[in-house]
Amino acid sequence: MSDAADNDGSPQQTWALDHTGRNPGHRGFKLITETYWRVEPGRGNPYREVEA
Repeated sequence: MSDAADNDGSPQQTWALDHTGRNPGHRGFKLITETYWRVEPGRGNPYREVEA
């Protein structure tokens, strides 16, 4: 398993290539990602001043 990275796929790519170099039979990998969003109500929205 590679380390987590923020908006950069290079560490995962490097890990996969290094791993395959050490284990030639390991050629398939599954990428699992998580995406987090933060939204703010716009001006004029009555919920803008409500604490989340």
